[in-house]
Amino acid sequence: MKNTNMVGYKDVDFGSDSATSITVRANFLRTVSGLSIYADAPNAEDGTLLCTFSGEEDNVELDTWRTYIKALNVPISGVHNIYIVATGTSNIKLLSINWFQFLSESVIDGLIQIKNEERRTKSEVFDVGGRKMGSQFSTFNSQLNKGLYIIGGKKILVK
Repeated sequence: MKNTNMVGYKDVDFGSDSATSITVRANFLRTVSGLSIYADAPNAEDGTLLCTFSGEEDNVELDTWRTYIKALNVPISGVHNIYIVATGTSNIKLLSINWFQFLSESVIDGLIQIKNEERRTKSEVFDVGGRKMGSQFSTFNSQLNKGLYIIGGKKILVK
């Protein structure tokens, strides 16, 4: 995507549970690359800015596909049009997006905070040192101590 390029999704139904964060799989090509997520219109004047990703501020790894997690500025529920807008300088290719997903978990500094209710996963679980803790956990909250883990490629904080 180049500066001001956008993609829109019409009538995205968030249901009654508010989305509070977003996960984006992206490849930032330049430190000046940025990404803004809007609801209802592709700008802050007519829509709601849900969040931004910045090559300079978010410690992105350039020219590498990574998954980024960020809290939304405001929770969103109901039906909305969603716009993803590339930001940066000049008219050069700034970034590519593979996929994105809205989540209803809490996010702290790019980490998903797992609440006390039971969560299920079939993903491999690693500690932050890269050691495999196991796989196919059916309920990892009850089997993992409090701490930071990599589960399914995401940083997860178990409280």
